[in-house]
Amino acid sequence: MWTELSAPVGSPGFARLGVQRLNSTGNVASGWPADGLLIGDGSLSTWQTTRPPLVPDGQGGAYVQWVDMQPYNQLPGASTLRVQHVGANGAIAPGWPLAGHVVATSSTLIIPTGLISDGQDGVIACWSESNANTSRLKAKRLRFSGTAAPGWPVNGIVVTDIDEGIFLDPMAVEDHAGGATFSWFYTSSDPGISARPIVRRVTHEGVLDPYWGGYPYLDGQPVASPTPSTGPVTLSFALPTPSSIEARVFDLSGRRVRDLGRVAEAAAGRRTLAWDGRDDEGEAVPAGLYFVRLRWSERNHTARVVIAR
Repeated sequence: MWTELSAPVGSPGFARLGVQRLNSTGNVASGWPADGLLIGDGSLSTWQTTRPPLVPDGQGGAYVQWVDMQPYNQLPGASTLRVQHVGANGAIAPGWPLAGHVVATSSTLIIPTGLISDGQDGVIACWSESNANTSRLKAKRLRFSGTAAPGWPVNGIVVTDIDEGIFLDPMAVEDHAGGATFSWFYTSSDPGISARPIVRRVTHEGVLDPYWGGYPYLDGQPVASPTPSTGPVTLSFALPTPSSIEARVFDLSGRRVRDLGRVAEAAAGRRTLAWDGRDDEGEAVPAGLYFVRLRWSERNHTARVVIAR
């Protein structure tokens, strides 16, 4: 695979991707053009064509993913994520546009983070969209014919949506059931939330698996926000299975200062619990470090909270 540019790198111009298939002897495969197959119609003003991943389609062809972006002197501009399907015969697969299937278009920066097989006959495109305030990791499944898989949102499913902090090194692998498992490293701008790896799964139907954690959760570990706090605090966590929940607040000496109650039976999935920063007598607790202990599934889980007055 290669890129053909109509202007020097870093200058406004046009770009097209080229692909070639070689057989086991190193010769051009039967039916393929001697100079390779050019992908894209060459009409898009391209600032950058990212390193395009290529995934076999299981039938001798391949899927290719890339991003078309506005010229460097017009940023910020529209970014378009595209996927093309090249058949085993060296031609664009039937039903696929010459310029490729438009997976997503955004006024923010699109960065492709992966292109993986769905374990069947299609492919899952993965990318991130970022601006100064928000980062989103998204995915969309395409069928062999070039149409979006049923159930998957037209603009892709949001795997994670981060308003503060950033995610690093996102990766995706097929789950061999038509979906995908995603992992990334999350770093928060909140000093009370430590950096952590996160794993989430999207099912073959294009929905988030409720039995998997995700931002800002790690194996159900509760996260307190905001911290430090001068008032109420929200505890966020995820239950892998239905369970009862108990919650208590302790100070640094281990003394219980607040019983937040008990839920007899809570459904699996994302949950939140609030603490108003007061003790059992209704008085505001002094400034300091506190521990909120939640118990579910016969296990204790603890979040640290810093109260500032």
